[in-house]
Amino acid sequence: GGVNTYRSINGGVSWTLATQWWGQLSGVMTVHADKHMHDFHPLTGELFECNDGGVYKTRAPQSMLWTDISNGLGVTQFYRNAVTNAATYVLGGSQDNGTKGLQGGVWDDLTGGDGMECQADPIDSNVFYTAIQNGELRRTTNGGNNYTDIQNNIPGKPSGAWITPYLITPDSNKHLVAGYKHIYFSDDRGSNWMSIQGSDITGGNCYRLAMTGGAHPTIYALFPDTQVVFYSKNFVRGATTTFDTINVPFGGNMSDIMAHPTDSGRFYVTFSGYNSTQVAEYNKGLWTQIAIGLPNVPVRCIEYDSSLSVLYVGTDVGVYYRDTSTNNLWASFRKNMPSIEVTDLGINYTTKEIWASTYGRGMWSSVKQGSYVPPPDTTTDTTTYIAVVPYAEDVFGIAPNPSGGQFKIIAGESVSTGKAIMVNIIDYSGRTVLRKETIFDGGRKAEVNIAGVPPGIYIVELKDNNTVIGRKRAVIR
Repeated sequence: GGVNTYRSINGGVSWTLATQWWGQLSGVMTVHADKHMHDFHPLTGELFECNDGGVYKTRAPQSMLWTDISNGLGVTQFYRNAVTNAATYVLGGSQDNGTKGLQGGVWDDLTGGDGMECQADPIDSNVFYTAIQNGELRRTTNGGNNYTDIQNNIPGKPSGAWITPYLITPDSNKHLVAGYKHIYFSDDRGSNWMSIQGSDITGGNCYRLAMTGGAHPTIYALFPDTQVVFYSKNFVRGATTTFDTINVPFGGNMSDIMAHPTDSGRFYVTFSGYNSTQVAEYNKGLWTQIAIGLPNVPVRCIEYDSSLSVLYVGTDVGVYYRDTSTNNLWASFRKNMPSIEVTDLGINYTTKEIWASTYGRGMWSSVKQGSYVPPPDTTTDTTTYIAVVPYAEDVFGIAPNPSGGQFKIIAGESVSTGKAIMVNIIDYSGRTVLRKETIFDGGRKAEVNIAGVPPGIYIVELKDNNTVIGRKRAVIR
């Protein structure tokens, strides 16, 4: 195995192509590229192959009879994600599996190659951006029906870092900033670009960008093999600028930078090493390490919930949070997430969700920390307010999901049948919009009529004797 799979029947004297990663040769099965392991089942004789696309099997390697058996495995290696308050979808750029979109429980393949940084328009849900390795940027304005290569529009068509950073500026959904050896600016969604610096900053490729809001924003940039933060203060759109430096007095490899959303003289930097700095805050000339409560593992990314003043970081063992309004300690925000490297975080303020991309266990989401405050005069049953989601999510299933009109709840083995179970449907303000008592039939299924429930994302909660036994997200169309 290499990029393709080869087969020999004479002890390696000669080889023939068994599978191809791109469908160019007739009679040779197309199986995902980059092979990692082959193993024969000792009883059935089946050959199993592990590759960057999952797990395949065959009884006849030199044939078209290869079967992808990886459906349902949450093992995608995501580099980055993107959400938008204008829609419920999430985008994810993945290793060797392109950029994907998830909406209503359904995944779509968007663009190919190695999926990298992605961005979603904060106003127009039909506009988003994807990328392929080394800075090949794509734009769609019609929800992914077709894409335009906007890297071609950058003068000289530069090649960037493996994960080339770019962002939609806080002031306008049509303005973009992208980092290569130069920092480039576009005021028309990437149709035209200009370098905003007079000369190379370091000779290397930028690998992280951040930007403040306001009429005179500051751009921050990280470049490899430096222990400084490059910044341009009072950036004027359409004009070149000078990048100055702020020395970082801590050791370790900087992994991410994030500007404070309301304080232009303040930003945060994360570090991806062991026994080193993990998170540091810069505030108008003063550096402070803020890592109390974090495990001694690399920190990969950082996000700030501007509505509740909560910091989140993605580490090699999951997500941690810090409520800056109440204390300075980090605490685990695992919420059923496995111990896995978190590569990027994004907050959807409309749905009150935080999304985490992981390198090897797919995409995860949770209700934000502190999002649920019991609304006044909505119900006297205060047990319906959700503090932790998911909660024993594997106790039951919902089908179909998304649904309209009605859906079935399929009970797991841990759920008792033959007695009344309470089903609550809770919206994202914490209000119970439907309460129904039901009994599972002999097939461990129960019908729930949801006619009249407005479309949206909800939490379906099961209770047994007033005890919550499971919660699961549901999309109602």
